[in-house]
Amino acid sequence: MTKTTPTTDLDTSRKLLSEMGFEHLPLVLPELLERSVREKLTQVDFLNLALRAEHDFREERRVRTSLRISGLPPGKTLESFDFPFQRGIQRDRIVSFRQHCTTPPGSFGRHQYMARPTRARRRIANVRVVPVALGSNFQQGPIS
Repeated sequence: MTKTTPTTDLDTSRKLLSEMGFEHLPLVLPELLERSVREKLTQVDFLNLALRAEHDFREERRVRTSLRISGLPPGKTLESFDFPFQRGIQRDRIVSFRQHCTTPPGSFGRHQYMARPTRARRRIANVRVVPVALGSNFQQGPIS
């Protein structure tokens, strides 16, 4: 005789979410349900909250993976910058600029301007600049 563990509606929902490809939502579903009860969210608001949690998780993972695959060195910070070595850069001006910068954290991360998909990097690398004087007397194809 085999024992079966009783399943709750929550366990069934989590299993269905996992089978449908949701990776993060089944893990945080109990917390989101508690929050929706505590804040008296409507069904639509709860659905938006749950989908936003899954979306944010996937977006964070995408950025992390893109940065890892890109082979870019880790980001530098002002704290690690060698100001005494770079005498032409005035530390006070940089720090005051940083304090006056109104960009919210995360809205201008290095992934947004440094990380490029591999296919796009290949296309950029294969661009050949040809002087107009050469006309049609040039070799086509990728740069070696």
